[in-house]
Amino acid sequence: WASSAQACLPQSKHACTSSARLQMSKDDFGFLQISVSDHGVGFDPARVAEKDLDAVDHFGLFSIQERLEIIGGYMEIESSPGNGAVFNLVVPVDGQTEGSSPVAA
Repeated sequence: WASSAQACLPQSKHACTSSARLQMSKDDFGFLQISVSDHGVGFDPARVAEKDLDAVDHFGLFSIQERLEIIGGYMEIESSPGNGAVFNLVVPVDGQTEGSSPVAA
């Protein structure tokens, strides 16, 4: 839950938008999928992955990714300048084990 709340922070802080959408669902493989999206200014996710941004600008996303990995989850980011952003967080629930894979939302 903390990661999904933290994923909403970039929308209010950087996206220059007044709203964001949060969707949650559980798939048949026991994964909780959380999607946070906006129609803000967007950004280049490759810059975040390469740590090309100032540490203050991307530490929150790095922190979310790190916490999700600890529990066997992951985050995917879809964005481009001028086109908003979608943060997909996937976490195992119900005793999910490694080797199973979630169905893409």
